[in-house]
Amino acid sequence: MNTAIDFTTITADKSCWGLLQELNKAILSTSKSVKYRIFPIYIRYNEGERPVALIFFRGKRLAKSGGVELGLNIGDAKLPKGFDDGKQMKYPEINCGIKLNASSTLSKQLLEVIALTKK
Repeated sequence: MNTAIDFTTITADKSCWGLLQELNKAILSTSKSVKYRIFPIYIRYNEGERPVALIFFRGKRLAKSGGVELGLNIGDAKLPKGFDDGKQMKYPEINCGIKLNASSTLSKQLLEVIALTKK
């Protein structure tokens, strides 16, 4: 599967393109079996039938603040510091979330939390 997504075709928020590219690479690196599907306002990542991550990249709240929302399925792991329970995403099995602004970088902690999505 090609891991490069041309985010310029799915969102007009140029400030988020780099962040979306980095999140995409990090999530796909958790497993070779993780696949993604692009929808008008979000990207869903699944490993088989199991949702592992969800990125919301459009919407009034996000457009005003120039960011994205990342939801993860971390299973039974303890909710990491700085993350919420992801309930605002209203998506099955997403139990961890964080709002990232366009200038966010993928910190070591964020990469470690993304790695918790592994089975």
